[in-house]
Amino acid sequence: MRRPILLVLIALTGACGSDSPTGPTPVPPPVAPPAGQTFALSGTIRDSSTSAPVPSARVQFMSGINAGRLAVSGSDGRYSLSGLRAGTGLVRFYGPEHAASERSYTVAADATLDISLSRTFAAVPPAPYTYAGTVWDSRGQAVAGAAVTVIRDSGANPLGIVSSGADGTFSITTQSTANIIRVTRDGFVSVENPAPPVLQLVTVVNVTIPRITRYALQPIASLRVGQTATLVAEVDTDDGLTSSGPAYTSTTSNDEAVVAVTALGSIVARAPGTATITASYSGMTATAAVTVVP
Repeated sequence: MRRPILLVLIALTGACGSDSPTGPTPVPPPVAPPAGQTFALSGTIRDSSTSAPVPSARVQFMSGINAGRLAVSGSDGRYSLSGLRAGTGLVRFYGPEHAASERSYTVAADATLDISLSRTFAAVPPAPYTYAGTVWDSRGQAVAGAAVTVIRDSGANPLGIVSSGADGTFSITTQSTANIIRVTRDGFVSVENPAPPVLQLVTVVNVTIPRITRYALQPIASLRVGQTATLVAEVDTDDGLTSSGPAYTSTTSNDEAVVAVTALGSIVARAPGTATITASYSGMTATAAVTVVP
């Protein structure tokens, strides 16, 4: 009668003798990059058919905290964008004779991103070239008085500038083909789009620019002397979207002895007191009070 009892004890010992977990090892959550840290995005742009490098191609963030950041590829097709903040946005890649390609991209570390673009046309008609179209807001209303600039290369002198008429239409004739169509107007978010390929003497370019419905600065918490903060603006537009980030073309402090602010929106608390920061963007202004404590 003892043998069965011994077998039961052995079975119990085998079942309870291990403390090792049977489930998967937990994976720690990703660590967010430190606030204020910036990153770089670089790579090579090539022709999808020949693999040859594409010079003078544009790489531009169209949305997100890095919206507006632009780089141009060199003769070797290489591009580089530095000083990017962490976040997700839409990036557009396009070349003088290559169709645009867009993708969502998340900036979280220094990275390399190579892109292939498809050629859009083989030959360009002889000059002159006319770009004509209409400027609309996001609700389909014509925008009068918008400045339409036709550009060959970023940073170079424009090929021409005209203002849209009362019905939002414009027409501009140049002796060279354009790579960029830029449209600006106070009270609107500026737009910079790749110019369509020139396949005929008149190229139709219709542009939509979002109308700004609200421009404000986010509240700034009290700072101690020597502390810093970053100015963040909020922009509401008539397409129902709200964006936040460094949306300002100029910044000032009414008391530099208390609070200083740079053109890039870096705030420095210098002495106890209260100062007002004023930011300007597209003809609009917004203010935020900053209190400094000892």
